[in-house]
Amino acid sequence: MNQQLVSIAAFLGGIFLAIQAGFNAHLGVLLKKPLLATIATSFSSLLFASVFVLLISSEIPNTSLIKKVPWYLWFTGGFSVLSELAFIFIAFLS
Repeated sequence: MNQQLVSIAAFLGGIFLAIQAGFNAHLGVLLKKPLLATIATSFSSLLFASVFVLLISSEIPNTSLIKKVPWYLWFTGGFSVLSELAFIFIAFLS
């Protein structure tokens, strides 16, 4: 793949990540519930990712392939929630 295209994609990904973090923080302040903002962010991520998978993927993994994936890999989003809880805890201690 073209190195310039990869660099542009990485740059844009960093911008989008920073925007998402700021919006998520703002949503948490407005709702007065940072964890609820995390839920909203996770839900919208699920929706957008599902649409992209359906539009871009030529095929969806079959059941036998899905069964080969270790169970704990299906719950990696939990680390995102735990990191949010850690930040909330630190904010309350400050």
